[in-house]
Amino acid sequence: MVSAAVAFVLLSAPASADFERQVVLRLTIITPQAMPDIEKTIPMASLATCWASANEFASQDLDQVKTKFPQALGVAAGCGVLEKPSVKN
Repeated sequence: MVSAAVAFVLLSAPASADFERQVVLRLTIITPQAMPDIEKTIPMASLATCWASANEFASQDLDQVKTKFPQALGVAAGCGVLEKPSVKN
């Protein structure tokens, strides 16, 4: 269903649309199966900056994370590029 919605958005975008790109850092605190993971997406200036931040987050000591989130089982981080059509008026 989500892929159909994405396809609709992409197909319904005007042919002259430019795309806005944004590098984002995605941080995840992995929790038990009965709970949703804690996730945060943060805009970043570049992929290099993003990967440095992702590495720093993922290398944290789990005991340190558990002081704030006792249910934490692990952490994960990654980078990506979000694109969205930018329609010029």
